[in-house]
Amino acid sequence: MHHAHRDRTKGKSQENPITRQGRKEAAAIGEILRIGKVPVTCIYSGEYLRYRQTNELINKYTKAPITTDSRLNEIDCDVLEYEKRIHNFLRDVIAKHSNKDIIICMTSGVALSCFMSYFINGKPIKGFKYAQGATVSPVIFEYDKE
Repeated sequence: MHHAHRDRTKGKSQENPITRQGRKEAAAIGEILRIGKVPVTCIYSGEYLRYRQTNELINKYTKAPITTDSRLNEIDCDVLEYEKRIHNFLRDVIAKHSNKDIIICMTSGVALSCFMSYFINGKPIKGFKYAQGATVSPVIFEYDKE
């Protein structure tokens, strides 16, 4: 899932908080998950403030444990190095949570591209450089080893 709408008035910073709109968005997603009785077993988050705030609001409804993992942090790193980190992260998460519903809070762009490449056998998507998601937009990946 993409994090909630963040405040960009103070420039580009990973520590910009989410906005009032972002708080409403995250709470709405949490409520949808609760009403739909989605059995979220874990929420994964990077270390940035906007991730943490988004997850805390969703978690008011899901009551799932939140795990912080620095491999989800994407700023100021080489894209290939970041892709390797994301692929390692996904291998670990899939091994731990096979056949369970989890939430991974991330940014769009490079992060989403790396997630997508993992699910096509770890190969880069030819010509694909960037994916954009709306704030708090769920992206669903169903993974079947077969």
